[in-house]
Amino acid sequence: MEVFRLRAGIPGAVHCAVYRFHSLLDTTASFQAIMYEGESYKAALNIYKNTYKKLKKTKMKWVDKSVISFVGEMEEPDESIRFTSTALRLNIIDRPYRNFFGDLE
Repeated sequence: MEVFRLRAGIPGAVHCAVYRFHSLLDTTASFQAIMYEGESYKAALNIYKNTYKKLKKTKMKWVDKSVISFVGEMEEPDESIRFTSTALRLNIIDRPYRNFFGDLE
């Protein structure tokens, strides 16, 4: 695996990186943005919900001039559970991009 730290990334992110995998089973790449590092549940919850809203509002013009966006429902965080994850997929049918998704943790 190679890790490329980015100098430019998502506004407000603590750290952004691209991961490139080189195994027989996984030759994909991923982008990761760390939006919060800390101990405050309230601050983490606020950033989690705001990041979800921003991803849902994201609109991208595709090659054929269509507009694509992320679809999926937010997994509501619970303070008694240490980890929450919400997966958002692109509403696109193009084969190479069918498995493209955003995972909010």
